[in-house]
Amino acid sequence: MTEAPAFRIGHWVVRPSQNLIERDSRSVRLEPRAMDVLIALAKGDGDVISVESLMTAVWKDVVVGDGSVYLAIRQLRQALGDGDEGAHYIETIPKRGYRLTMSVQPVNSGPPTPAAPSARVFRLLSGRRIGVAALVGLIVVASALAFTFRKDAPAPATQSVAVLPFDNLSSNPEQEFLADGITVETLDALSRVRDLRVTARTSSFRFKDRGSDLREVGSALGVEYVLQGSVRRDDNQIRITVQLSRADSGVRVWSETYERGLDDIFLIQQQIARSVADALQVKLGIGDVGRVPGMTRNVAAYEEYLRGRARNLDWQPQSFLLAVAHLQRAVALDPTFAIAWARMSSVYLNGMFIISERADEWRQKAAEALAQARALNPDAPDVLLEVGIAEARRHAWSGAGRAFDLLQISCARHGLADRASGPHGIVLLAVGRTHDAITALERARSQDPFAPAFASFLSDAYLADGNVTAALVEIDRGLRLEGLHEVLLNHGLVVALNQRDRAVIDARLAAIPPETPTAGISRRLVRFMDTPTAAAAEIRLLALAANAAEKALLAQWAAFYDEPELSLQLLTNAAPHLSHPALVWQPLFRDVRRLPAFRDLVRTLGFVDYWQVHGWSEFCHPAAEGTFTCQ
Repeated sequence: MTEAPAFRIGHWVVRPSQNLIERDSRSVRLEPRAMDVLIALAKGDGDVISVESLMTAVWKDVVVGDGSVYLAIRQLRQALGDGDEGAHYIETIPKRGYRLTMSVQPVNSGPPTPAAPSARVFRLLSGRRIGVAALVGLIVVASALAFTFRKDAPAPATQSVAVLPFDNLSSNPEQEFLADGITVETLDALSRVRDLRVTARTSSFRFKDRGSDLREVGSALGVEYVLQGSVRRDDNQIRITVQLSRADSGVRVWSETYERGLDDIFLIQQQIARSVADALQVKLGIGDVGRVPGMTRNVAAYEEYLRGRARNLDWQPQSFLLAVAHLQRAVALDPTFAIAWARMSSVYLNGMFIISERADEWRQKAAEALAQARALNPDAPDVLLEVGIAEARRHAWSGAGRAFDLLQISCARHGLADRASGPHGIVLLAVGRTHDAITALERARSQDPFAPAFASFLSDAYLADGNVTAALVEIDRGLRLEGLHEVLLNHGLVVALNQRDRAVIDARLAAIPPETPTAGISRRLVRFMDTPTAAAAEIRLLALAANAAEKALLAQWAAFYDEPELSLQLLTNAAPHLSHPALVWQPLFRDVRRLPAFRDLVRTLGFVDYWQVHGWSEFCHPAAEGTFTCQ
């Protein structure tokens, strides 16, 4: 629906193709569903549109509740500044629905006017209303309409840039943290510019110390421009040199050297972001490069924060310990530094899996650090992002969904780009909203093409959607990256089981190293393909000593051998300890999902609480008298 050309509502210009609304020097990025709701209201042009009609138009073929519409309306009102200057853009008609109170006009029209029957859009001159399909055929007679979307209206260009790790030119090699930290912070600052696509840290840092040709960088990361730089520090003086070049030709577009006191580091980063945006002719909105909610102005605290961020780049045990130490010093120097508290929570949560002997201690400290961040600045996007991730990790899916909803609203309020596509996509995948998950995870992949985690989750999403070919292609793409090879190889076998192709199963199993913990289980069970009726007894025997991950694998083999009751029993036993329960949406479990007891499993997993608030999955739908069915 968001392919319609630009139009005006009141003081705002709406650009559906970019999911963008603009007013004066301000621009706000909307979520695609919110933009679709706005378009549906615009087509009503002052008429009341019911909640049911909005759900039908915007969430076609997806079962959702009223909450999804309410959330979209809330985000629209927040983004439009509903109530400013007495202009209430969206009116609630109790028990009826919603209507726009400002008329919809062409982008080149005069001052905004209230909606009136004589200024209706999407009507023929005779006043007879037409449908969306008929409207497409009538676009060619645009002059006969009070307003039409202009096919030739130029959309704002979206530029793309990668920020390569800045070189450390300081005499002290220990200052490497400063160069890396400033790189990441500069990358983050540019990521807040909504019409600028910035490659994420994981992919950008792949080119650290490689001296790669810019054409290679541009091709690998899919960007048009590359930002390079160097950092030299002498006591409290800092010299930062940056240059922006075209990736295809190496031609320098802009360069600058900043030589100032370390106290000016915040100003320098803002100036770099502004200069890059100016050089690329990208329009900045309010908040794009200003002060980030929850950030410090204490230089010493900020330096410790940068050290903590730099130490946490390589996922080594010692690095986590050092990162924690630096972040603890950062919040000691500035106890109100909410972003540092949120970052510390993230380090503790990730570190639990690397330093397992401290898992219980760090789980508690992660919760305490995040609670402190929320107490200081509950509306800060960085804080809300960590809240969403933390809720998802403890399988509190409704809480995670609420955090990501609030994150979108907060980003709109502060004029920032929403950078939570990856984590949000993982939550959507877990709760069975596969189509939305694919959209979010594909966006995350484009932002961070060298992150193997997105290859893993996106292959899961494709598989849940029934696209086995796309799932295998994504797994093979991930295997060409650095990291998570064992996970991806195991995923390849799972996809092959769903495909039920003996040759593919044998090939994917052969690719898994023999020492892989779950490889022995699969090698024992693959032998029963010629005698499948004997497989169930072997699966039950193996389950006696299996951990949660092994039981999940056994559940997949049980489903493969057409033992849905046994498969569900294994899933139920493993469920409380599964790191990510999205496997229940695989095609392999179709018969399992039809069992009445599967509804108990999804209740236990917390999915129903999420669905009732944020919208139902593509696999389970509400039925009569508060029940639901799954397929």
